[in-house]
Amino acid sequence: MAHSPAFYHQILRDVFKGENENKPPDGPHERARARWRLSYSLLRSFSTIPGLTPTGIDAQTLRLWIDRVRELGRETDRMAVTERNIGRAHGKGVFEGGDQERQLAEEYRRYGAIAEAWPHTSALLTAIAKGWDRDAERADVEAAQRKLRS
Repeated sequence: MAHSPAFYHQILRDVFKGENENKPPDGPHERARARWRLSYSLLRSFSTIPGLTPTGIDAQTLRLWIDRVRELGRETDRMAVTERNIGRAHGKGVFEGGDQERQLAEEYRRYGAIAEAWPHTSALLTAIAKGWDRDAERADVEAAQRKLRS
């Protein structure tokens, strides 16, 4: 997805409907729901910065990628969601570990506690928090491995 703005935006379209698009009257079918789940998972796990090279970030490649994704957002009536998702690409220090992920896990645990009156929503938010906890552990291991190699 970091090499193909069109593929990235196709995944985004699979997850988010257009701003003026209506849902189908009978709801999504099982195949559409499965595609949504897969696309959502892929979008959520995407953290590669377009233009990232072993020596740093190629600013021109990054700018071209962003410009094309924004153009696709305009063309498909998904400008707001496109802007929000472009902003999700983040960087972290080589040896940083999972501190960012732990903060997100805590945030989702708070949301889950707030949503206690809605058990399904609360359970979903708690599951998301657990996913961030797993990501934090993985990031800690990867950072430790990079330290050993350096």
